[in-house]
Amino acid sequence: MNRAHMIKRSGLPRLLPRPSRATLGSRRGNRDCRLYENGMNRQTGLSETGVGHMNESDSRVDAKSGFNRGQLSWALADCAREPIISLVASFIFAPYFVTVLVGDAVRGQALWGIAIGIPSLILALGGPTFGAVADQLGRRKPWIAPLVVLGTIGCCGLWFSEPGQSGVVELSMVLVMVGLVCTDGSLIFTNAMLPNIAEPSQIGRLSGLSWGISFLAGVFTLGLFLGLDGLTASLDLDPESHLIERLSGVLSGLWFGVFMLPLLLFTPDAPTTGKRMNEAIRNGLENLVSTFRDLKHYRNIAFALGSGMGLASAVIAFYSFTGLYASGLFGWDITATTYFGIANVLGAAFFAFGSGILDDRLGPRRVLLAAALLSVIVTSMMAAVTPTSFGPILFESSQVETGFPTSPSEIIYLVLGFFQSGMLGVILTSGRSLMSRIAPLEKMTEFFGLSALFGRSAAFVAPILISWATIYFGSQRAGLFGVVILLYGVGFIFMLYVQEERATTPDR
Repeated sequence: MNRAHMIKRSGLPRLLPRPSRATLGSRRGNRDCRLYENGMNRQTGLSETGVGHMNESDSRVDAKSGFNRGQLSWALADCAREPIISLVASFIFAPYFVTVLVGDAVRGQALWGIAIGIPSLILALGGPTFGAVADQLGRRKPWIAPLVVLGTIGCCGLWFSEPGQSGVVELSMVLVMVGLVCTDGSLIFTNAMLPNIAEPSQIGRLSGLSWGISFLAGVFTLGLFLGLDGLTASLDLDPESHLIERLSGVLSGLWFGVFMLPLLLFTPDAPTTGKRMNEAIRNGLENLVSTFRDLKHYRNIAFALGSGMGLASAVIAFYSFTGLYASGLFGWDITATTYFGIANVLGAAFFAFGSGILDDRLGPRRVLLAAALLSVIVTSMMAAVTPTSFGPILFESSQVETGFPTSPSEIIYLVLGFFQSGMLGVILTSGRSLMSRIAPLEKMTEFFGLSALFGRSAAFVAPILISWATIYFGSQRAGLFGVVILLYGVGFIFMLYVQEERATTPDR
């Protein structure tokens, strides 16, 4: 079936009349054919390969990266979200909330768990639904834009989380929830854009570039706040105002808004389907129900989701607990813990860049299997570190409570954390690449929503398992590393049954 018949059957109007057969051999006829083809591509939003069409300015390829402006703009989306995770949710604002705003470690940790847990629950329940509706409407940017605005406002509002203010704890929790729902929610829709803007041979490298830039943004912002902390001390600013901690929210919000703009401006969106919202909601929910019912048909994707849940649980456990574990093990203060965080983010960035290249050459399945296996090995080695030993090797205890870690045990733990975070970068990069290669194109956002559902479920599974194991074994080390190794093993086993092949929607 030729292209003209396909357009006629699809109901799409022709932008230009088809050149006559008599002029095909002439120079003018060749020019008219090119105009016709280009016009058709602009009308449908598709290129010859089926990849979302970019206009001339978007399609210019950067000679150094091999990607065009629209693709590079998409890659900045992960960079936009990173400071909210590293500054607000992990290293700067979170300790401030627990120790200063709440003032009680036990109650503060419980409240912080609620603040970051509720967004996970919202996205777990709502992500697949919104994804299914977005697939029916076609375009993703109308969903992303309001999330960017609300997320920026929520994070910037943390500036008002000043100690001693009435209701400051509740206000901070609400603002953190808004920021996390919006930033993590936008991930569902930006992930679903990937197959529309990149050729299959580019997906792994583009995903790796995106995560790599993201982790470098985390390193930069963490380093910036270490410098600002020293600057406030030299300027003799009032430490009771906690200017640095409150600025972390402002910087995260502005960073999110600014670095999401290129995607909204330059990355091509999928064409609209022309459906009304009520029709899209009805059809989207029907498709979502049928997708759950037909998971037996999507057996390959079900195994990928199961593997992703195991690997995501391990990743969440590693990032949530290994820094806290090291603080107790070595007596680290916030400065030493931040250095550990920087080492982790650097490792994730370095390996994310490299894994994208391996992903395109070897395929995401092989890369994920290798990452899961190496994660088991490195995590086991981290469990063997104590203040005075590394397995059978004994050291003299010389750890410091402030500044950069310097004892042999601390250095080993830091280096292993670097490599383990590298595996995290690999898992995030190739996990997204795998889903974009095996999910049906017409259900892409829906399946990324399901992926978010499984991932957000992992946000509850990992802490619960670690708490239970710690109590059962009576050991913090056994509770943490035992569960992390188990979860990596589960992810590895499920991935053995995954095949890299595009699923098709079952006939009704």
